[in-house]
Amino acid sequence: MIKAKISQLLDTEMERKDFLKLVGLGAVAATGLTSILKAVSQTPNRQSAAQSQGYGGALYGGVAKK
Repeated sequence: MIKAKISQLLDTEMERKDFLKLVGLGAVAATGLTSILKAVSQTPNRQSAAQSQGYGGALYGGVAKK
Protein backbone atom coordinates (compact mmCIF):
# COMPACT_ATOMS: atom_id res chain seq x y z
CA MET A 1 0.00 0.00 0.00
CA ILE A 2 2.76 2.46 0.93
CA LYS A 3 4.83 1.41 -2.09
CA ALA A 4 1.84 2.04 -4.35
CA LYS A 5 1.35 5.53 -2.86
CA ILE A 6 5.04 6.35 -3.28
CA SER A 7 5.16 5.11 -6.86
CA GLN A 8 1.98 7.06 -7.65
CA LEU A 9 3.54 10.19 -6.14
CA LEU A 10 6.77 9.72 -8.10
CA ASP A 11 4.88 9.18 -11.35
CA THR A 12 2.83 12.38 -11.14
CA GLU A 13 4.07 15.38 -13.06
CA MET A 14 4.54 18.53 -11.02
CA GLU A 15 6.26 21.87 -11.21
CA ARG A 16 9.33 22.75 -9.20
CA LYS A 17 7.25 24.86 -6.81
CA ASP A 18 4.92 21.95 -6.03
CA PHE A 19 7.87 19.61 -5.61
CA LEU A 20 9.57 21.93 -3.11
CA LYS A 21 6.33 22.24 -1.15
CA LEU A 22 6.05 18.47 -1.03
CA VAL A 23 9.64 18.03 0.11
CA GLY A 24 9.18 20.73 2.76
CA LEU A 25 6.07 19.07 4.13
CA GLY A 26 7.86 15.73 4.17
CA ALA A 27 10.77 17.21 6.12
CA VAL A 28 8.42 18.78 8.65
CA ALA A 29 6.52 15.54 9.04
CA ALA A 30 9.74 13.54 9.45
CA THR A 31 11.39 15.77 12.05
CA GLY A 32 8.32 17.00 13.85
CA LEU A 33 6.94 20.49 13.99
CA THR A 34 7.46 20.84 17.73
CA SER A 35 11.18 20.12 17.58
CA ILE A 36 11.64 22.69 14.81
CA LEU A 37 9.74 25.34 16.76
CA LYS A 38 11.71 24.51 19.90
CA ALA A 39 15.03 24.87 18.06
CA VAL A 40 14.02 28.17 16.47
CA SER A 41 12.61 29.77 19.60
CA GLN A 42 15.23 28.51 22.04
CA THR A 43 16.47 31.25 24.36
CA PRO A 44 19.62 31.03 26.46
CA ASN A 45 18.94 30.15 30.08
CA ARG A 46 20.68 32.37 32.57
CA GLN A 47 20.86 31.13 36.11
CA SER A 48 21.72 33.14 39.18
CA ALA A 49 24.88 32.35 41.11
CA ALA A 50 22.91 30.59 43.85
CA GLN A 51 21.20 28.27 41.40
CA SER A 52 24.29 27.42 39.40
CA GLN A 53 26.30 26.11 42.39
CA GLY A 54 24.58 22.76 42.35
CA TYR A 55 24.94 20.02 44.90
CA GLY A 56 27.63 20.73 47.45
CA GLY A 57 28.16 24.33 46.41
CA ALA A 58 27.18 25.78 49.79
CA LEU A 59 28.93 25.30 53.13
CA TYR A 60 27.69 22.57 55.41
CA GLY A 61 25.56 24.25 58.06
CA GLY A 62 25.26 27.44 56.03
CA VAL A 63 27.63 29.62 58.09
CA ALA A 64 30.93 30.79 56.66
CA LYS A 65 33.86 31.08 59.09
CA LYS A 66 36.08 34.10 58.72
